[in-house]
Amino acid sequence: MIYTSLIAEGLEMVFVIAMVLGCYGLTSFVGGNAFLSVYLFGILMGNSKIKKKEILIPFFDGVTSLAQILIFFLIGLLTFPHQMPEIIPTALAIVAFLTIISRPVAVFLLLKPMKCSNRQCWLISWAGLRGASSSVFAITAVAAGISMKQDLFHIVFMVSLFSVAIQGTFLPKVAQKLSMIDDTADVSKTFNDYQEETSLQLMRMYIPQGHEWDGKKIKEVNIPTGSLALMIKRGEEMILTKGNTEICAGDSVILSVPPYNTNETEQLQEKRILSGDKWCNKSIAQLHLSRNELIAMVIRGEEAIIPDGKTVLKEQDVVVMYRDMAAGK
Repeated sequence: MIYTSLIAEGLEMVFVIAMVLGCYGLTSFVGGNAFLSVYLFGILMGNSKIKKKEILIPFFDGVTSLAQILIFFLIGLLTFPHQMPEIIPTALAIVAFLTIISRPVAVFLLLKPMKCSNRQCWLISWAGLRGASSSVFAITAVAAGISMKQDLFHIVFMVSLFSVAIQGTFLPKVAQKLSMIDDTADVSKTFNDYQEETSLQLMRMYIPQGHEWDGKKIKEVNIPTGSLALMIKRGEEMILTKGNTEICAGDSVILSVPPYNTNETEQLQEKRILSGDKWCNKSIAQLHLSRNELIAMVIRGEEAIIPDGKTVLKEQDVVVMYRDMAAGK
């Protein structure tokens, strides 16, 4: 079997931008909220497995930073501080209504059917900060020429300031009061950090009875170049390894290994085995795979199986296949 692939280097950003513009245009055409659709589209794209994500993310982070600079510059030009004191009572009333009534009601209605706890709902309600996006929407409304008795832009701007100042200041205390702080988790990253870390890869190596590492010390075994034995899992015990640490049968040795970055011709694909599939209830040796194909893993329920030729594929198995397109040419 011969595989061909069309490779277009450097066009990933063009494709994503075209998709964003298409999403915006289609939503505007049907009368929807184009800004909201692009926002949701970005979340879907960020959580999808797409190629060249390690290139796309820094690019769009830079575009985001530039857009934020332009937005705040524009807000600064449109703001008149001498008009703000008279709208402070109105802004405070809106902030109180949003924080105490409207946002909690909306959050509970949306999250309770998803079985979120009351503590989660209250924290999300309090963390719903207002930012530059609301000011942009206010600018859009004012620029549309809609006549209003109230100064919409300055009201929204003051609401954003009060919301960030009040909710942002007390957010840590509210989270602590609701027991929603996890001291073991790293929260230094935001939802922009979708790319996978490649600086360190961990590998588990199980040592069966009779393995060449059985009964030997770490310093006596031939660990692959560039790798390091970090620890040994022995039953429920975790042992940090040193040169004189002995390896026993039944141990799982945790190794750190250098990352491997695939090229454009190498692909990992998933295939679910359904009833009636020609692979169903057959061993891997019976599949007669081509020389550029390899079944790297079989996912059966919550179990990940490293297969061999005797492994029998069952219905609902997910087969992870490695293909090298160049090898098939």
